[in-house]
Amino acid sequence: MAARPALEAELVERLTTHRVVLLHAAAGFGKSLLLARAVERLPSTCARVWLSLDEGDTLRSVCECLVTALEPLDPPWRADPMSLASASEVHAAAALFANTLLALDAPNGVLVLDDLHRVEDEVLIRFFAALVERLTPGWCVAIASRNAPPFSLGRVAAQGELTVWREPALALSHGETLQLCASLAPAAAEQVWLRTQGWPAGVRLALAAAGSGGAFAAAQLDRPVFEFFASEVIDTLPHKLRRFLLQISLLPQVTAAQAQSITQEPDAAALLDEIERRALFVVDVGTEERTLRLHDLFKQALQRRLATEPGLDSQDLLQRAAQIEADPARRIELLLRAQAWGPASAMLAALAPDALLTGAADEVERLLRAFPPSQREALPALSFVDGLVALSRWQWARIPPLMKQAAALWRAAGDHAQANEADSLVPLALAGLGENRSARAHLQASAATDLPAPAQLRRAVAESWTRLADGELTLAVASFADAVDILAVHDAAPYLWQQAQPLPVFIGLPGARAPMLQWVQGALRRSPDAPTALRGMAMVLRGWLQLRGGDVASAWTACEEARSECLWLHEPEALGFQLGLLQAQLLALDEKHEALEQHLRSMLEHASQAQDRQHRSASTGLLLYLGARFANQSGHAPLALELGSRLLEERDSLAGWIRPDALFGIQAIVDECQGAATAALTHWRRQIAIEGASDLFGQGAEARLQGAALSATLEGRPKALELLTPLLQRCAAEGEPGLLRLASPSARSALARHGLLAPLPLAATATAMDGEAPAGAFAAAGLSGRELEVLSRLAAGHSNKLIAREFALSPFTVKRHVGNILNKLDLGSRGQAAAWYRDHGGR
Repeated sequence: MAARPALEAELVERLTTHRVVLLHAAAGFGKSLLLARAVERLPSTCARVWLSLDEGDTLRSVCECLVTALEPLDPPWRADPMSLASASEVHAAAALFANTLLALDAPNGVLVLDDLHRVEDEVLIRFFAALVERLTPGWCVAIASRNAPPFSLGRVAAQGELTVWREPALALSHGETLQLCASLAPAAAEQVWLRTQGWPAGVRLALAAAGSGGAFAAAQLDRPVFEFFASEVIDTLPHKLRRFLLQISLLPQVTAAQAQSITQEPDAAALLDEIERRALFVVDVGTEERTLRLHDLFKQALQRRLATEPGLDSQDLLQRAAQIEADPARRIELLLRAQAWGPASAMLAALAPDALLTGAADEVERLLRAFPPSQREALPALSFVDGLVALSRWQWARIPPLMKQAAALWRAAGDHAQANEADSLVPLALAGLGENRSARAHLQASAATDLPAPAQLRRAVAESWTRLADGELTLAVASFADAVDILAVHDAAPYLWQQAQPLPVFIGLPGARAPMLQWVQGALRRSPDAPTALRGMAMVLRGWLQLRGGDVASAWTACEEARSECLWLHEPEALGFQLGLLQAQLLALDEKHEALEQHLRSMLEHASQAQDRQHRSASTGLLLYLGARFANQSGHAPLALELGSRLLEERDSLAGWIRPDALFGIQAIVDECQGAATAALTHWRRQIAIEGASDLFGQGAEARLQGAALSATLEGRPKALELLTPLLQRCAAEGEPGLLRLASPSARSALARHGLLAPLPLAATATAMDGEAPAGAFAAAGLSGRELEVLSRLAAGHSNKLIAREFALSPFTVKRHVGNILNKLDLGSRGQAAAWYRDHGGR
């Protein structure tokens, strides 16, 4: 279609002065082409983001496109945008994208939503509505759609910031039509004008029909008439070109290589040239490799003809198209259109584990629900994927029936390896539900010697959980060590490292340090170079291990690293909870009473709001159990007394890993806070007596330290030494001197006074992660050495890619550092961060 300078200039002016520009017209009015030309004419300082929307688009796929489109602009992300791509985070995602767009180093920008009428996903519609509402000032949202937008623009219109172009504004004028039809006789050109009334698609069709020797009917053109005449155009094409077009019509857009793959036509590139020469309703989408996109109306006409074309099987072609489609989700959708249920389910099963690792549970579930119900009942891979989705959300009750169904179907089909893998997740879920007797029975019933590695792994994890719940701590550690060995020997995929993620309750158990350290190192090594909770949890556990090793400063560093990861991931529930426990322990050891109390109360308030009763009960019970101990270790007796008393009063209603018959240590803390030293010593001895079954989170070490301190005063040094010696021997043997810190300040003083334990220096909080430790204002802001280095390069105007090359980092790692800097300094853009650096003495 020829350029329309006056119309394009007017549209450019609207794009720079209005908040929303809506091109609302029927198919064939050139909305996309007009927008594309107008966007090209925008000032070079104007940021441009173009989204070509399609059927099947979801919030996650659109977020991926937005992230890719914004990458050259070095957007100042404050969190990982993909971590918000779920139905429950729509408004947070819209806020993040809006804030990021507004913070770009550009005076203004345009976000194009092309073909909005294609969007059917309700979650995505809500996202666009929220984004349009938030994206002010300086940004324009340009919408091209056949239908009215599925969200209200009333407020924008009331503020005078909406401009709407309908068919009359987009139609070709009489002069433009005659100019386009200059190759026709004047009378024929006039007839085109009379019969199309400036409808651009109709004019193009008339020219195509004339060029192909077809007749142009004397009826005004609309969509049904377009399809009729398009058929005439199709029929007049050379046989080879016509069949080529019919086959490539199944692809949303096509390159020469893709066209050759689906058509098996060696002259594919030449045929694409011929399509462009004949102006057969195609647009070059402007990528590095020539990529053509057929106009919707023409594509639909081709696909209708394909259904009746002799010798062409649309289902076979769809499967060929799936083989060349790069995007896994679209590949599965093509197989679904071909009704190739088996290959589609196998592909979904292959995609799901890694997708779930990166937080794409909603997307996996959407693809799962696209299968007919009858297929979801019949195909074992679909039941298995459904169970994996439930596992990623800790929906333990949903997992056993789904995995049992998958196992039965696979076993009936003779695939015993897959059946065993599905079976292996059943006891893990039962243990997660606290149904340990059922979990053990299933483990015994499904025992086999030839299990695949994933099944062996899950059995070992389930055994470690059930043994832990039964107080068989030594056996629980042995099972966990077996799981880590399986991971290491088979160099397991990252998602398996996540499924074998150790519970923090293993920290401090006798013999657990070596396998815990091996898991942390392996998880960090196998974590993908993308945001995942796996990396964050490994950092949390590394902090616990450093703490137990006596290096509190490094534990604080690990805590800060994990916090950055958690913020980047938008604070996932499980990671945030475990990080909170580590932070509470560190605050306790630093004797920061006010910060510790505020932190614990915040965590308890958050736990009380959990919708799942069992989760709420377990979280609250663990927080009270550890909170009372942490408060005691910090010397905050009032808080220790409050939390410990509450736990003892509610012990029967609080489920979890802490057994109600193993709370002698909590009773001892309450006794000490109330001044009942003799009673406290009795309860500490009772806790020590069951140490082998209750030494959770360093409870055994704490009992021996507290008990020895009281014993030294009440019974004399020899008796105290009897209590303390096993702990000293264990700390030396296992390299965990940090266990000697797990006592109240008064207990540590008493032990030092009686010559039983040397005074322990208070640990200084460390925040530097790598590079030299920052000083002055930079240290006060909590910036690490690496973050300061990145900030200095950012202030010098370096792009993320340049910074990544300079420090041998991945671009993702640089993005995360920039996000950490903005969060710590509470700034909104890279420009503000650069100014802050200069204002505080940076050079």
